[in-house]
Amino acid sequence: NRHFCAVVSVGGTEYVYLDGVQDASGDIPTQAVDTASPPRLLMGARDLATPDQIADGRIDEVAVFDYALTAGQIQRLYRIGAADRVGSGDTAN
Repeated sequence: NRHFCAVVSVGGTEYVYLDGVQDASGDIPTQAVDTASPPRLLMGARDLATPDQIADGRIDEVAVFDYALTAGQIQRLYRIGAADRVGSGDTAN
């Protein structure tokens, strides 16, 4: 089965969306991003230091934004199926 997953971090709280709907929120204990030079981003495993709990499947159509998407923008991405259609000026709710 295919799924759309999005994670948004706002003010120290992470929000996880599955298929366009918020599924969880809180302080997600992970080190998916570090501040090394150059910075690294981990997808498909839990931790940069000791990657474990590896995702079983394929990751496709990855998009990274330099701003926090709103719930409406995430729902829209899920509906249209294309991350490149939502710009920073989009205010869909």
